[in-house]
Amino acid sequence: MKSPYSRFIKIMREQGSYYNPPAIQIGEIISPPPNLKIRVGDLQLDKDDVLIADYLLADYTREYQTSSDKISWSISNYIKWVDTLKQGDLVALLATADKQTYIVLCKVVKP
Repeated sequence: MKSPYSRFIKIMREQGSYYNPPAIQIGEIISPPPNLKIRVGDLQLDKDDVLIADYLLADYTREYQTSSDKISWSISNYIKWVDTLKQGDLVALLATADKQTYIVLCKVVKP
């Protein structure tokens, strides 16, 4: 026979966890961009299921400025990333509230 408090405790736990932020998950790149596939536990995500940090993609370009006198910052330069995620890379993923989309936050490595 179940305790009369069991159901009440279960409801309290469910409602309490409702407001907890989602946990970051670790995924493994199965197929790199442009045909991105990521394995997260038993789930396989493809490019339609994810948003990815722009700097993780090949050909990402960023503007920066330099200055020789620390006063005039008018010299603009650009840096272009030429690599991207590779098969076997690990990435940090965060699911959106509805768990329909995952955000690839960054590449992670084991020390």
